[in-house]
Amino acid sequence: MVENSYDSHRYFLMWLIALGVIQFFVFLGFDKGYLAVAFENDQSHITKVIAGIFLFGSIHCGLRLKQLCIELNVVISLEEKLLAIDRYARKDLYDFSVATKGISSDYLKKLSIDDASQSHSTTINSATEVLIAQAKRGHESAWFLVDLLIKFGLLGTIIGFILMLSSLSEADTLDIQTMQIVLKDMSGGMGTALYTTLLGLSSSLLLSGQYLLMDKCADDLIERLLNITSLISNKE
Repeated sequence: MVENSYDSHRYFLMWLIALGVIQFFVFLGFDKGYLAVAFENDQSHITKVIAGIFLFGSIHCGLRLKQLCIELNVVISLEEKLLAIDRYARKDLYDFSVATKGISSDYLKKLSIDDASQSHSTTINSATEVLIAQAKRGHESAWFLVDLLIKFGLLGTIIGFILMLSSLSEADTLDIQTMQIVLKDMSGGMGTALYTTLLGLSSSLLLSGQYLLMDKCADDLIERLLNITSLISNKE
């Protein structure tokens, strides 16, 4: 039972471990002053937007993974029951599906209700399409957030270079005092460009790793439900 619980929740546990590692490095970055410098030197404030998107994406990934793991727990339990009984005995899908609510129950209900009115292959194909859509619902929007982080990082780079060039164009004379002011303004623009690019790319990599874990969990759920369909259908 302990092994089954770990197997069904391993994706969520892996996400918690990854989140803990990320939190450690974020705390270390603030403690050493690296992140504080990045936020302070960003004149465009895009780094704050990037941090907000990353936080929202991480929370969304955690909630979605928790939901998928709960579904996976139900499916693994059913799969174990089916493997334990005689392969000629058919499980009453409807009684099982009404006992729970979620992606797996919707899939099994559709197989139970449509099995008598349609051909078996048509029923499975139709139910599978709905299953994949439900299991990966919102995942495209999640990957859009990853792409958005990269886009904001590049936007910050462009804004940083614009700030650098604008400070240079405002210089009327080339005396030492003016050049010192120009170089100071240019360093601010360079900081904006570099810090937004760094945070945009690093946060997109970290968030994409979390979403890969979410996609893997959804794929595992789909694969196990299709395996259950194969077990139930194999009556020969």
